[in-house]
Amino acid sequence: SEVSSVEYTFYRAPQPVTARFNSGGTRVDIVWDQDTNRAGMTSSDTSCIQLFEDVSKLGSGSACVWSSDKEVSIFLNQGPSLVPGNTLVVNATKNLRSANGVSQPSTSTLTVLVPEVLIQPQVILDAPPLFDLCSSFTAAASLVYPSPRQVTWSWRALNDDTLDPVLRIVSVDNFYSGPGTPEFATLDKTYQIGVTATDFLGSQSEEAILTVFKKGRPSPNIQFSPASPYTVFKDQ
Repeated sequence: SEVSSVEYTFYRAPQPVTARFNSGGTRVDIVWDQDTNRAGMTSSDTSCIQLFEDVSKLGSGSACVWSSDKEVSIFLNQGPSLVPGNTLVVNATKNLRSANGVSQPSTSTLTVLVPEVLIQPQVILDAPPLFDLCSSFTAAASLVYPSPRQVTWSWRALNDDTLDPVLRIVSVDNFYSGPGTPEFATLDKTYQIGVTATDFLGSQSEEAILTVFKKGRPSPNIQFSPASPYTVFKDQ
């Protein structure tokens, strides 16, 4: 009997190596394990639906741009909800294949990772340094470099057991205490308030400390009489 053999080359469907946010959280960079056919996309065809089954987490106006046959970047635009740990599934019907088009279409799932370098948020606090027992009180927090996405805020009182549980339920960027400031129960006391911010990438700021003083006496209230404008002439 005769034995015959045939040699062939197997081309595996492209698989993702990494899918990672950039440091600013505005882009996801994807690297494949081989050169691809870019799913037939051209430089003018940047719709991400050409690559992925569900693009709802990318927001509106997102764009998928190939920088080489192995690298594609998702540029996020308005209202994205994609966060680290979310997945994107390659759309098999769009035929992302090996560069020569011979492989089966990719059906891989990408897990989006945090940036290699996280930028730590920096918090700024704005509040009056002192207030009296009749006043209201407002403290506002912001970031030195605003985040493109929602930030989670954490507040606490470092030296007051009455104020602390009130602050710990605050998750927004400001705290308001009405006239009389009942949350600040002790008069003539210096209060220390700590605030941290965590961005959508999971990067947390150092705690910013705010020091304020509640006076035990009301501030003087100066009134002029008569209250209406009064003009004095030099010859009077």
